[in-house]
This record gives sequence, structure tokens and C-alpha cells, in this order.
Amino acid sequence: MTPLRREWEEVRTACDAHWEKASGKKLARKTRDRHVKQMERKLLDFVGRLADVKILDPACGSGNFLYVAINLLLERAGG
Repeated sequence: MTPLRREWEEVRTACDAHWEKASGKKLARKTRDRHVKQMERKLLDFVGRLADVKILDPACGSGNFLYVAINLLLERAGG
């Protein structure tokens, strides 16, 4: 989860910067739309990355490892 957390922080920081720029009062609509689209693209790319994550249960046991892993991914996707 550490690499995903690090990646999420980078995405979040970039999105916050785009949001600040898009929220400027004296921006042209075209510039504002560009920042919003860049923010949406970053978020969608990260969600796509989460969707491609593969988890292997090294113990091949009860499935608890998989249960915990999917809950961590869902946490990351939602917050």
C-alpha cells in the first residue's frame, strides 16, 4: 500500500494545485476549464491504476489477506 499512498499524495497535491488555479476569480473560462480537465484526468488515471492492481494471497489460505487488501484499496479510492 505504501507506493499507492505515495502516488495518491502526488495526485492529490496536483489536483489541489489545479483546483486553486481553477478557483481564481479573474481566470478566463477556457483556462478554468483546462485546469478542471487536468484535475479530472489525474483523478481518473489514478482510479484506473487502482482498478489494475492485482493482489496475490501469499498464504493461499482463508482469504483474510485478500479481505484486508481490498478494504485498504477501497479506503484509498474513497478517501
